[in-house]
Amino acid sequence: MLKYKREILKSNKKLDKEANKLLRGVWGSKAKVKPDTTRKKRIRKGSKRIPKKYNLYIKSKHWDKRKNVFWKKHERKCVICGSSGFINLHHIVYGNYGIEKDEHLVALCRYHHQLYHDTYKTKRNMEKETLEFICEQKELLEFPKFS
Repeated sequence: MLKYKREILKSNKKLDKEANKLLRGVWGSKAKVKPDTTRKKRIRKGSKRIPKKYNLYIKSKHWDKRKNVFWKKHERKCVICGSSGFINLHHIVYGNYGIEKDEHLVALCRYHHQLYHDTYKTKRNMEKETLEFICEQKELLEFPKFS
């Protein structure tokens, strides 16, 4: 078996030498064939894989497509204050990137989105906290507290 491998390597070296001679005749003295001794990892351009990490997913074309699908079905307004400026889609459930259900996304203005995450931070499943937050904030808008 080892002898057979040596013969193959020798024949490959001979082929490389012959290819180099031919190239020099065509392209000049600097042309050379480099032997392929290592396997190179293939880098896929335009990969169809959905990133598993949130920070990569949010910057991906997959998230852009998902947002557009959501906006075609829902109003582009904050569910709390009704503002239509600087709207973010808030993930109620994290981790199912690319296949989020519409029920797991909610439109919030930048102010309410930041306020939510400052108050409740981030967890994998925030259904209860998000519903509680939306109800509290709507109530505050309807009946503001005067001291």
